[in-house]
Amino acid sequence: MRARASLVPSPRATRGQRGLLLDAGLGDVTTEAYTTVLTGPETLPLLTGLAEAACAAGAITRDQAGAWCAEQRERARADRLLLAVPLFLAAGTAR
Repeated sequence: MRARASLVPSPRATRGQRGLLLDAGLGDVTTEAYTTVLTGPETLPLLTGLAEAACAAGAITRDQAGAWCAEQRERARADRLLLAVPLFLAAGTAR
């Protein structure tokens, strides 16, 4: 995950969303969390992309990436694949 996060310009921006809105002078700031759960084979490109990013960053070897991707493909084939993706939304009102 660190390797993937290193490809994002501000991987910890979510932690500061509320504070940034408050610092900008917004009021009634709220934060909500949503989780998307993906279970089908259509999830495989996202998962293999994570492995490719980790490999490109040098966090894992090509063999490790290949083995992990093969495991995920087998999970998808057996209907045992699950990926949870958290999404955070912060909002406020102008004063």
